[in-house]
This record gives sequence, C-alpha cells and structure tokens, in this order.
Amino acid sequence: MSINTADFAALAVTIVLFAVIYYLDYKKGVDFGLLTLLGTVFGIAVGLGFGNHFTYVEIFGRIYTNVLTALVVPMLLFSIIASITNLSESIHLKKIGGKSIFYLILNTAIASTITVIAAVILKVGDGFAYKVADGYQKVEVPSVVDTIVNLFPSNFATNWSEGQIIPIVVFAIIIALSYNAISKENESVKPFKAFIDAGNQVIGQAIDWIIGFTPYAVLSFLARAVGRSSVTELLPLLSTLSIILYLMCSSGIWSRRIIN
Repeated sequence: MSINTADFAALAVTIVLFAVIYYLDYKKGVDFGLLTLLGTVFGIAVGLGFGNHFTYVEIFGRIYTNVLTALVVPMLLFSIIASITNLSESIHLKKIGGKSIFYLILNTAIASTITVIAAVILKVGDGFAYKVADGYQKVEVPSVVDTIVNLFPSNFATNWSEGQIIPIVVFAIIIALSYNAISKENESVKPFKAFIDAGNQVIGQAIDWIIGFTPYAVLSFLARAVGRSSVTELLPLLSTLSIILYLMCSSGIWSRRIIN
C-alpha cells in the first residue's frame, strides 16, 4: 500500500470514527468526558493501525488549535471589559483588585519558598553534570526595566499577533476603567457597553462550539502522537487507559450513559 493510499485510508477510518462520536453525542447524549475518553481510545487505535500515515488526520487537530487560539484574545478582551464595567462602583474594583494582587503575590511567595526549601533539603541537582549542546547561543534576558515596560501595551495588533497576554489584559482594564469613569455623566457611551456585553456573549458561544469539538481533536492529536511513537513508549499510556476503561465498565458508568 502506497503512502498516499495509507494516508487516505487513515483519513477514511478517522471520518467513520468521527461519525460514531457524533452519533453518541447527538443521538445518545453520551457525557462529554466519556466522548473525550472515547476519542482518546480511537486516536490510539488509529495511530497504532496506520503508524506515521497521519498527514490528513492531523488536519482536524491543527484547525481546532488554530481556531481556539484565534478566539483567546477576543474572549479575554471582551470578558475583562464586560466584568469590570459590570461593577457598580470603582471602590469595589479597587478592593477586589488589591486583594487579588495580594493573594497572588502571597501564594507565589509561599510556593517559591517551599520549592527552595525542598530543593535544598533534597539536594536536587546535586552531582548532575550538565553539558551545553554544540552550537548553543545564549539568550539575552531582558532587564528589570524592560520587563516592567513590556507588561504594558505598546501596539495592540503586535501584542495580539505575538500572544502577549499581559499587555492585552492591561489594555482591557484601561478601557473598562475609562468607561466606568464617564458612563454616569455621559449617556452617549452606553452603546459601547451594549456592544461589549453582546460581543462577550457571542465570543462565549463561539468558544462553547469549538470546545464541543474536543473529542475529535483529541482523536486527531493522539493519532499523530501515537503514530510517531513506538509500542514500548506507549505501554504506560495503554495500561493507564485500560485501567480507566475497566473501572468505568465495572461500575456501570458506560452502560448507563449509553442507555440513557
């Protein structure tokens, strides 16, 4: 069997398995978690059956990732602005923001302290000989000043394209606070709030739709991952999956979901 034929055969089998997942989802109402687990099983089966012939199978996973990534920034932007503008008084925002930052810093400090203490007591890395790879080039670490400056937005389009989340969050907070500052005295800005709330609902619906394709994406990604790996490397995954399936079947979860 030629490479192209094997690739198309893997694609055909994958489409059939997609149809099975679709049937169980929309006709039988099987739980989303079980569908994702089923996608895992199907993905492993396709990977084992067709090896590295996943050229067309992986397309579904890549599209899923790309679309989900494209929606992250709009979701973040609309949700933050909508949340802050929904607060009736700015004093509430100050209290919430202050407490959030305090607990975030406190949790980070505690986690860092525990990690350092545990590393010293357990002597992590003691005796480890590290050899720098050939052709290694040092990466210049930004200064403290540059790090602080980069936390704030400079070019929104650039921040979006490069996936710089913190500047986008700061941008959204600035816009939301600006709206809160003038909304009580200027009625003409009310349509902006309506637009943000509507956009937040629309983006949320889009995210829900894309998340619904997770079982199909899991099948696609696992087929590619398993196709690239050897059987010995997959034994821990297969054994763990077998235990999960056994526990589910023995407890009757799978059968109840199918019947219902």
